[in-house]
Amino acid sequence: MKLITVYGPSTLISISLAGLPTGSARSSLAIDNTVNRFLDAMVTLSIPLGVGSPVDQKLINIWFYASEDGTGFLDNASGLDQSIVKRNPTNWRGPFVLNTPDSGGLVYTAVVPSVGTYFNKVMPRKWGVIIENQSGVSFDATEANFSKSYSGVSLQFETPGETLHDSATVPGPGTDIDVTALSTLNLQITGTATSFSLAFLGAVDGEPSIPISGINLKTFSLATVVNNLGEIWQVDVSSLKTFRAELTAVSGGSVTVKTLAIP
Repeated sequence: MKLITVYGPSTLISISLAGLPTGSARSSLAIDNTVNRFLDAMVTLSIPLGVGSPVDQKLINIWFYASEDGTGFLDNASGLDQSIVKRNPTNWRGPFVLNTPDSGGLVYTAVVPSVGTYFNKVMPRKWGVIIENQSGVSFDATEANFSKSYSGVSLQFETPGETLHDSATVPGPGTDIDVTALSTLNLQITGTATSFSLAFLGAVDGEPSIPISGINLKTFSLATVVNNLGEIWQVDVSSLKTFRAELTAVSGGSVTVKTLAIP
């Protein structure tokens, strides 16, 4: 069992950037994080410049604003898609710098890997983007030529299924499972064998060899050894380090044992 990174869908950021003059800035509509509660967010912005040669700073600053309560916003941000004037000094967070060194009306793309970095790794209740044009050239005049999106980032426990025995026709220990971070295992037992014996074994240290009781989810009976096909058994592994369903005997066909882990 392990934690894995999960990415939300690519979602549009509402901000109108067409024709933004150099030396000007614009804020996005606030993004509400109270429903999805993402731990972080990745932002991608593709910004085409108008015709001309970048001068002076030759860059676009990408700033971020936030709200703790969802209504009061950082500095002079308001949570709206609108023009905004940067105060000096500013309390906006950032910037993430997108350099614009070349002329020719090129498209410059920024990928900001972590918005949370700008808020001490804690995503605000609401947040937004502020784009400051310091390229020396106005942005392209057609809004459809811009791309503005974010993907939420979260963590979740991976709950993989394991195959402990795959159509086994001879006795064997099968696959051992590290259950350190798990609370429960569900085991489904199928096959064609006319008879078999499957023992539940666990350990808090070393090789799993101590009998462990499971519960039949159909009859709610307890047992450390299973002899019937077409059943699902549940085993409490919260106090164990390793688990094994050992096939101690089998005849007249095969046995398959698959598990689903529950954190």
